[in-house]
Amino acid sequence: MSEPLPQPIVSVERFYLNHAERLQLSLVAGGAGLGRKLEEGSVHRPGLGLAGFFEYFANKRVQVIGGAEQRYLKHLGPTEGAKRIAALLNEKIPCLVFTRNLNPPAYIREACDKANVPLFRSKMLTLRFLNAATITLEFEFAPQVSEHGSMMDILGIGVLVRGESGVGKSESVLALLERGYSLVSDDQDLDEPYPGGDMPIKLVVHAPEFWDRFLVDLCALDERQRTGSRQLMQKTIDLTRAMARHFQGTPKVIIHPGGMSLDHPIADRQALYDNLRRSVEELDFAGVELLLENLPPHPWYFGGQWLTNAFMDAYEIRDFITAMGLNMCFDTSHSKLYCNWAHI
Repeated sequence: MSEPLPQPIVSVERFYLNHAERLQLSLVAGGAGLGRKLEEGSVHRPGLGLAGFFEYFANKRVQVIGGAEQRYLKHLGPTEGAKRIAALLNEKIPCLVFTRNLNPPAYIREACDKANVPLFRSKMLTLRFLNAATITLEFEFAPQVSEHGSMMDILGIGVLVRGESGVGKSESVLALLERGYSLVSDDQDLDEPYPGGDMPIKLVVHAPEFWDRFLVDLCALDERQRTGSRQLMQKTIDLTRAMARHFQGTPKVIIHPGGMSLDHPIADRQALYDNLRRSVEELDFAGVELLLENLPPHPWYFGGQWLTNAFMDAYEIRDFITAMGLNMCFDTSHSKLYCNWAHI
C-alpha cells in the first residue's frame, strides 16, 4: 500500500498573507498569535458557542462572525458579550473573522490581543466570504505530491501518464493525441525539449491557464500575479519558437488574457486593459503569432465560479487588438456564453 500523504501545516499567518487580497482581509487585533495553526480546512460560524453551547464545537476552524452573531452580541451588551467572547477564545480557536466590514467592538479587540488570537475584518458579505474561504482552505489543505508525468483526457476520464525521464511518456502522449484525445496538463512540457521529429502540419499551442495556485492573468492588478503570468507566457512562447523548425508555417500561441475575480466585479476595467497592454508589450514573440482568446463570463477554476471582467465584448476586443496590431482566437462557445449572459 502507498504511504499516506502528509497533512499540510497551515498557520494563520500563511492563510492571511496568501489570501488577504482575495478575501479582503485586514488584521484588527491579536497579531502576536499569527503563528497559531489551522488544523481543519474549513470555516465555522460560532453562534451556538456564543450562546454557551460548546459540545461538538469546531474549535480547529476559522471562526466567522456575520451579521446575525454581531447583532446577538450587541443584544447581550458589552459586559455579557465580553464573557461570551472570553469563553469562545478559551476554546483555543485559531482566529476570528468579522465579515460585512463590521467593526469589532473594543472589548473584543482587547480580548483578542490579551489571548493572542488574530482578529480580522473582511469587506465581503458573509455568505461570499464563507464560499471563498472554503475554496481557499480546501487548496491549502489539499494533499500534495509531485509526479513526473502528463495528464490526458480520455473519454472524459483523467489519465496520468507517469514514469521517469526517458521511458517514453511524451511519445505515448503524442500517440494518444494522434488518436483524438486531449492533453490536460504536462508538468515538464515547458522545461523539456520537443522529443518528436518533423511534422507536415502547422503548430498551434494553447498556453497554460494557471501556474502554481494562481490563474494566468496578464491583466492582474496584483503585480506579482501579472509578472508571474507574463513569465510563464514567455516560457511558452520560447518553447514554441524552438519547436517551430519541426513544423510548417508561422507557429501560433493562444493565450487567455485574464481579468478574473472570484467574488466581486472589478470596477476599474480600464486598468485591466492597461495592464494587458503592458504585459503584451513586455513579451518577446518575434517569429510567433500571438492570439488572445475571447473569454466566457463565468468560468470555473479551482472548484469555484469566477467572474470575467475583460475581453468578452466584441467592440472592446476589436479596439484592443487593432491598436496592438494583433489577431485573436475566437472561441465560439465562449462567445455564446457571453451573449447569453449579456442578453444580446
